[in-house]
Amino acid sequence: MNKQTASATAEKAPLNPSSTSAAAAKTADSIAESVQTLVDQGAETLGTIKARVAEATDGARTKGAQIVDRTSDLVTEHPIKSLAIAFGIGYVAMRITTSKLTSIAMIGGVIYAGSKLFRS
Repeated sequence: MNKQTASATAEKAPLNPSSTSAAAAKTADSIAESVQTLVDQGAETLGTIKARVAEATDGARTKGAQIVDRTSDLVTEHPIKSLAIAFGIGYVAMRITTSKLTSIAMIGGVIYAGSKLFRS
């Protein structure tokens, strides 16, 4: 760039401190609005997540209470069967800690027996 081009460019775009600070203020305001929008969206999302967690917790508590009630009823109705199941679970737990192959078979058996018990 030669001297004439440089001086012509300098004359075309004079530096004005007030316009520069106004542009910076606009940019800062724009950034502040964007950040505030993101914060608001995050707060909405957090509220939605909290509501869903509360619903899931209430549902789990209700379902858990139903399962406990049903189990109590089954134990009351069939005490010998319940004792045998408890013994079987204890045996399975003992076998799981002693043999890997047996543990896989026992887990399958417990799952099968549990599904049969709760379907009846």
